[in-house]
Order: sequence, then structure tokens, then C-alpha cells
Amino acid sequence: MPLIHWPDALLPLSAALAPGLEAAAHLPWPRGGLFTRLGPPGWAAGALSLDPALLGPAVWVGSDAALAEAGLPGALDRFRRLTGLLLEAGALLGAAEAEGVDPDAAFADPWRKAAAAVQVDAAAPALGWLEAAAVGLATAPGQSGLDDPRRLAWYLRFAAAQGEPTPPDAAAWARFGRWARDRARGPLSTLSQPVDPAAPRALPEGEWRARAFSHAVVPVEGGARGLSLGLRGAVAMAGDSAVGPGKQGVVVLGAVVDAHALLRREVAGPVGVWALRTGAFGAQVGAARGVELHLFEEGRVELVGADAFVGRLTPALLEMAQQVGISGTAAGRWRLLSVEADGLRGQLQLEGLQLGPATLHPRQGRRFALPAESMLGPVRGALSMLCSGPITWTVGLEAAGPTLFTRQLVGATPLDFYFGQPGAPAALEEA
Repeated sequence: MPLIHWPDALLPLSAALAPGLEAAAHLPWPRGGLFTRLGPPGWAAGALSLDPALLGPAVWVGSDAALAEAGLPGALDRFRRLTGLLLEAGALLGAAEAEGVDPDAAFADPWRKAAAAVQVDAAAPALGWLEAAAVGLATAPGQSGLDDPRRLAWYLRFAAAQGEPTPPDAAAWARFGRWARDRARGPLSTLSQPVDPAAPRALPEGEWRARAFSHAVVPVEGGARGLSLGLRGAVAMAGDSAVGPGKQGVVVLGAVVDAHALLRREVAGPVGVWALRTGAFGAQVGAARGVELHLFEEGRVELVGADAFVGRLTPALLEMAQQVGISGTAAGRWRLLSVEADGLRGQLQLEGLQLGPATLHPRQGRRFALPAESMLGPVRGALSMLCSGPITWTVGLEAAGPTLFTRQLVGATPLDFYFGQPGAPAALEEA
């Protein structure tokens, strides 16, 4: 049995606790033993202070009583709670002593407490030392891990298995929050009876006043046009940050500092203005100048040509591109068919693209414009083809800015387009 200095009131319980305390043989322990006393729970004046209610007669005390009353797993009777508290404090002090860390500083460090809790759970698995924290993580995600470092103990296990940083950044903590809700692989899978994680709750006005090392679980409703979530503040999110029309998802927000976050709800998909750079139809590679794709949130789409030219990379077409350009607009509708959870990939459909008046003009010498009707047959054919089936899209995040790649199958042949940010030199201008 480890060396423990008991107050007189606890001496009668020492014999009953002895079998459970044998696990201390597998834990670091302070050479001078662990000093204990009765009083407000915590560490004070060089001793572990224990709640007098643990002397009885109640079977469960404090949070254990609440768990037992709710019929949830993780409730420890007062003997098991005392055993765990003693083992955890001894392991914490033993490790601190070996590393030359002051005991007061060790008890003030939540991550040292978490590491000691992991050691206790490994040395005495039958004790169920981390079960209550597993229940709390899933059912009360808004509580701070600083209030219960045994929640942080579960993060240490997650980090060791997944290669996450310790202490975590907000992104790792959000991923941990998602794992903590996983009935099949997370902490809930270790419990003796099933526990339902907290239901997702919408944030009032999209605001979250987060406590350090806490989570919020938020529903994502796709609605008629799909939904993408944006986030501002010292927080991160994991899960379904984007969902397609009529779909539902869940996102877990994580914060490692006290923070005020704002959740933005936006139409999912590649909304914005994209400048066409290059394209290909099967093995036939082409280039473009002066063509922009405008995808509006409300579902409008416009293809805008300003001194535009699109064609294959042949000497004759390149020479023509240097001589003339076409200006005009085609308008229609677009709708999102699907979107991946990261919001960067999916499918969309263009509908009803109709070409408006267009003009042909020379690029050098005398400036004049002529109706371009005689040259627009191929353009109308291309617009009809664009509306003939679903288009797969991918947004890339590059140093020069976001890019958009689209692919559409025309029969068995892929039609590819690559878009960049407006203002960058077009491929035909570089040629």
C-alpha cells in the first residue's frame, strides 16, 4: 500500500480503500508520501483536501450523485471516488517530484492533472476513472475542460492515437469534440451502457461566447440552395461545414481560449466571380481571354465576355485572337446539386443560358464594333452543351488566390475548364 498520511477521520476507511490503492504500485509516487486532510476539495497547504461528504453516509457525492440519479454511467460510489482521488494526486505529485516541479504549480496545471488521470485509468481500469468525463464530453459539450481536467485526459488519448498536438490548437480541439460524440470509436464506446450525445443546438444570432476548451454542436440545414458555414473568431469547426440542398449535417465548434465567435451562413457552392484561364475537350487543349463566370447567391449565373476570345491553341486561332475580340453576356440560372462537407467540392447544374446581344471589334487600329451574330453559332452550341448535364467543381486554395476547376462529361469525353481570379494575365495574353 502506498504511503499516505491520513487524518484521524479517514483512518477508519483506510483498510476498506487498501485493495484499490494497490494500483499505486504502477504509478509514480512522492517519496515522502501523500498528505491528506478534510476540507474544500483541492490542493492546499501541501496536502490533498478531501470533501468531508466522502465520509458518508451517502453512497454517491456531488457530481456522482447527479449521474446516478440520471441513470448515467460513470457514477462512482464514495469509496471508489476516494480511491481515484488519492491515486491521481499521488501520481501527479510523484511525476512532479521526478521532474523537479513545485507541487503547487503541478496542481495548478490542468494538463498535468490530465496526464495523471490517464495514468490512473491505465493502472486501475476497473475503477472507471474517466467514465464520468466521457459522459460529460458528450452530454455537456459547453463545459470547459479546465473545470474538469479528466476531459482533457480523453484529449491526450485522442492526440496519442491521431497524432494531434498537445496542448491542442482550436482545429485539433474541434476534431476531438467530433470524436467525443462518436458512439462507435470515441469515449462513449468504452461505457457500460449507451449514452446519447447532446442534440445539436442552433446558436442565437449566430454567436458563440466560448469558454476555453469547450465545444458547441450546431445543426446545419441545407434549405433550398445548400448552406456553407463560415466562422470568425479564435475558434475552429469540424464536421459538415457545407451541405447540399435539402440535406442536414452537424458541425462541432471548438475553442481553446475564451472567445467570441460569429457563425456566418452562406449559400454553398463556388459563389463569386471567376476568370476563365484555360480549358480542354478531351485531348484538345484551349485557352481563353476576357471571359468571366459570375455565380450569384440567389441562383443567377452570367458569362461575361469583354474583348473575349476562346479557342484551341493553334497558330491560326492565336493570330485571330490577337486581331479581334467579342463582347457580350449570357445569362441563366444555376443550382447546387451536392457539396462535400469541406465546402470545396461538389456538383452544380447550369440552366437556361441565353446569349444576349454581342459585338465583334478589332483590337488594334481603328475602333469599331459590328454585330457578331454570324460568329455566334458555336457559342450558342457551347452554352447549350454547358446546360446538358451536371458539372463537377473543385475550389483550390492557392497562394495567388482561389481557383475553380470544373469538369462535365459530354458523352464520354470530359470538358474541363480552369478558372482563376479576375485581373491575372489570361493564357491568350501570355501566349
